[in-house]
Amino acid sequence: MTLLLDTNVVIDFLSQRPLYLDETSRIIDSIQKGHLKGVVAFHSVTTIYYLVEKADGHRSAIDSIDWLLSMFTIASAGQELLVRARALDLPDFEDAVVVATAESEKCDAIVTRDKQGFARSPVPVYDPSAFILKNREFGL
Repeated sequence: MTLLLDTNVVIDFLSQRPLYLDETSRIIDSIQKGHLKGVVAFHSVTTIYYLVEKADGHRSAIDSIDWLLSMFTIASAGQELLVRARALDLPDFEDAVVVATAESEKCDAIVTRDKQGFARSPVPVYDPSAFILKNREFGL
């Protein structure tokens, strides 16, 4: 199964946010073990760098990017993907780019804490806890 992890889920893990750490750790551990394939949208990488650098400094941000590059497929995009995102007509264009990226990478699901932004997504969308409950067979 292939998952696209939204930026907020990756940041929850990297920031060790107590409220979300158990769920995100379980999903990322399953990706690390090869039970799931993880995808991150190209634009998430720069956002993650920015947020980690702001909170923890340049070295930590670079280490986070190196970790992302080693653990996930980083989906690239171009004009065609952005045109598809625009055609989805979701209320938030960034969320539409995530959906279009998930489609182009043939992801089975998107995992995010912002489910309402993906209400009309043609790709199934789960918050981390719902994904874990539905997919225990992947070592979660």
